[in-house]
Amino acid sequence: MVERIRQDEAIHVAYLQTVVSELRSFTFKTEYGRQVPGKMFIDPIWNGMCTGIRDDARARRERGRAVISERIKGGPDGARRLAAFVSLEERGRGVRPSPP
Repeated sequence: MVERIRQDEAIHVAYLQTVVSELRSFTFKTEYGRQVPGKMFIDPIWNGMCTGIRDDARARRERGRAVISERIKGGPDGARRLAAFVSLEERGRGVRPSPP
């Protein structure tokens, strides 16, 4: 069911991307006759949305990391397991572990 919803939404997202790209390439005329490139009003809105999405994802990741860390610490041998968890995360980001 989730996959069907994703497929349905993909069509709408692709359409929206096309419309936004088209609007960005247009030149609009104001009520006073001034010509304004579409990118002048599309880009700030788009950049704000992208920043918001990125910041929301970062906040969700941090909250999730805090919950996971607390659960690991609360279990048996929590400090060692948390250190191992952090090490795996750092390795996934390409951070080299510090020498013992």
